[in-house]
Amino acid sequence: MTMQRQKCGLVWAGAIVLQVALLGTGRLSADDWPQWMGPERDGIWREDGILERLPEQDLRVIWRVPIQGGYSGPAVSQGRLYVMDFQAAPEDASAEQTSPGGLSGPAGTERIRCLDAKTGEAIWTHAYPTKLDVSYPGGPRSTPTIDGDNLYALGTMGQLMCLQADSGEVRWQVDLTERFQTKPPIWGYASHPLVLGDLLICTAGGQGSGVVALDKNTGAQVWSAITAQEIGYAPPVLAEMAGRQQLVVWYDVAMVGLDPKEGKQLWQYDFPKEKPQRPVVSIVPPLVAGNRIFITNFYHGSALVEVAEDGVRELWTTEKNKGHREDINSIMSTVIHQPGYFIGVAGNGELRCVAAEDASLQWRSYQALATAEEDPQSIPRGTNGFAAMFITQHQDRYWMFSDQGELILAELSAQGYQELGRQKLLETTGSTRGRAYVWCPPAFAQGYMFVRNEQELICVDLRKQSYEP
Repeated sequence: MTMQRQKCGLVWAGAIVLQVALLGTGRLSADDWPQWMGPERDGIWREDGILERLPEQDLRVIWRVPIQGGYSGPAVSQGRLYVMDFQAAPEDASAEQTSPGGLSGPAGTERIRCLDAKTGEAIWTHAYPTKLDVSYPGGPRSTPTIDGDNLYALGTMGQLMCLQADSGEVRWQVDLTERFQTKPPIWGYASHPLVLGDLLICTAGGQGSGVVALDKNTGAQVWSAITAQEIGYAPPVLAEMAGRQQLVVWYDVAMVGLDPKEGKQLWQYDFPKEKPQRPVVSIVPPLVAGNRIFITNFYHGSALVEVAEDGVRELWTTEKNKGHREDINSIMSTVIHQPGYFIGVAGNGELRCVAAEDASLQWRSYQALATAEEDPQSIPRGTNGFAAMFITQHQDRYWMFSDQGELILAELSAQGYQELGRQKLLETTGSTRGRAYVWCPPAFAQGYMFVRNEQELICVDLRKQSYEP
């Protein structure tokens, strides 16, 4: 294992004013984005002074830096940006990186990179050798998690480590496959580590260790739970339900509630009830809304359950809906909840809204997942079966980053989809089954958007003041 520390000059001209003005309520007026889906891990951007409509001129790209392969999203904390990528060895550099076939991928190095969030200048890089023997061997999938002065990162093949955030020094590391006698999921480890108190919780796999809690300071095992044929890719979700804190974990054949301190199982809901399509695509995180949980699967549709003190009950499921033509069956897109409704990307690439009461379809729109150059009404519906979009709420609007590299600002409600502008930010760098894609979730911090494909990482100014006359 090697450590590289790089110092380089200014990558791109441009200044960013980083604001940390603490309000009387305790909420920051300008926030970091220290983990997947933001400070609260709920996909909500809570800063003020952000654009309410996209300007006619191009958005300002403050800086851009080269990056290598992978789908890891950036995390931003205390003026630093952290991201992971994969650099193929010279002899494997020309190998196909995004093919769904085979499990013998390229050899090279995965890297955890720390950049100055203002300028994109490199601060440090930690690199370690690996061989990506998974399908879609593009590189790391997981977004780093920042907790105080610790950084937690999970590599494609199960290399879990804790680094010092300001220097990149390794504090501890664990190979999940070796410790828990298991193999990586067919599409690699993708579940983002979750910090809870002194625990670091992540999915692992193996006998009785589908999900594990480690001491975040040492890496020592505290508890383990669940045996699954395939642990899947959905990250554990922490929630307050039925009067207690619970850890919700969804794997290949069931969703369970666990006591987060001990790993004791509290309840179980079997989904799908039929024989699961394998390899499983348990990818989208469970969406908690009060005491209810919504889950969605490309092959098996969706379900809504309610958790009570004495267990869990199913409210509805669309598992038997033939073809899933009017429900939400997302493969990897984040889903949003509004009182009485759920909105998400269906398997055919349509954005759909369904009623929370009975899953009935309220509206559908293909506009968001089409590119600006395409006519949404004329696109063959069978060409976008793996369409994906990352949706982030900001006040009463939604920032939507599509797998076509476009940033869209829109209003979403029970009445429909209302676009407030879109701009192309990044080129697609991968393709599968006839669809080109960018599969990297963005970060929103300090008034800026940080986003990448598999060639470059950019910082985009979304502050309202930057576009005012």
